[in-house]
Amino acid sequence: MKEVQELQGKIRKNVEVEASAKRVAELGKDIEAFWAKRSETGAKSSKDLIAAATALAKAAGANDEAAIKDSGKLLGGTCRSCHDAHRERVGENVYKIK
Repeated sequence: MKEVQELQGKIRKNVEVEASAKRVAELGKDIEAFWAKRSETGAKSSKDLIAAATALAKAAGANDEAAIKDSGKLLGGTCRSCHDAHRERVGENVYKIK
């Protein structure tokens, strides 16, 4: 998840967007495998993450600014929905899986 966070930072800064989105989609497969055994919500969010990251990579490759913006928002939203459902804050910038 730390790598996804780093890649999300690059995407937000508009740095290596296509490559970062492709890597997020790849990592999403591992995330989906983790959550498939634990949570329907987590598994769905992971699938949504893969789809959004794939769409973002495609948009970045085509240099489609509107699609980049839209798919970037979707990508961030997939992270947020899963985090809200499955993370518990235990300290400043410290979380654990519920």
